[in-house]
Amino acid sequence: MVELQAESPGEGRLPVTAGDMTLSVAVPERMTSLAPYNGQAAALSEAMQGAHDIGWPKAGRMTGRKGARAMWFGREMALLIGPEPDPGLAAHAALADQSDAWAVLTLEGPGAVEVLARLCPLDLRDQVFKRGHVARTEVAHMAGAIARMGDQSWRIMVFRSMAGTLIHEVETAMRRVAARRNSPGEGADRAGDLSQNVTKIEGETAMRLMLIAALSTLPLSATAQNPICAPTGEIVSRAVEARKDGQEAPQAIKTISADMTGEMAAYEPAVQPLVDWVYTLDEAELSKDVAGSYVTQCEAQ
Repeated sequence: MVELQAESPGEGRLPVTAGDMTLSVAVPERMTSLAPYNGQAAALSEAMQGAHDIGWPKAGRMTGRKGARAMWFGREMALLIGPEPDPGLAAHAALADQSDAWAVLTLEGPGAVEVLARLCPLDLRDQVFKRGHVARTEVAHMAGAIARMGDQSWRIMVFRSMAGTLIHEVETAMRRVAARRNSPGEGADRAGDLSQNVTKIEGETAMRLMLIAALSTLPLSATAQNPICAPTGEIVSRAVEARKDGQEAPQAIKTISADMTGEMAAYEPAVQPLVDWVYTLDEAELSKDVAGSYVTQCEAQ
């Protein structure tokens, strides 16, 4: 009888190192998808808190700690990472074991952000994509997810069948970034400080990246509407006014989200990325028609 032996998605290919960056297979952990039944989201979060000491994550966020995390994984979907799910969770949500469905890699090092900037259309600056932030996104033309686990540590996920392609794409990007960072005249000026590079991007392009990230948080029912630009433009306008009034970003997010009722409720997931973007703008930009520029870019998509 043939005996099958389990292997990791990167067996024989990882880890790899380029310059001061390392790509490796993340420590295997159980991953369980949680999809709350209609009207059961609050009850599920309470059950998770009681059983695993972690609550339901907000859009684009993680909750918990090493060994027991809940990672936002899309509209009304999260991954419980680490523990065996408590049987009581099944009363509030559909559960499915995803442990073998995904290739999960860890990218670490000062140049990691530059590597990811070559692979996905996200604004990964420190003040925008912080520790504990998560995004479902395109990774080198593959559907996947990335999460920031630390200042220089990232988790990259794609379907397990695409592991070989992911390793190839990330390794290639790593070697190119390492070559640039080590080339004459680059060195210290390019020492992993992606934020300096991003600030050179034209405002129109930076806004487009933010727009992709914001609209990706919306449910299909919202993105199917035409237009969607005016409602999200109103969110941008309110964020600008909140910042001018001296509100901190968390308070602005809370206040604006609370007002997302009725027809605007579908756009509540876009509040956080839009507010975060507004709060990264230079003070001088606030005197311009930020919301109007946003709507123009939105309608051009």
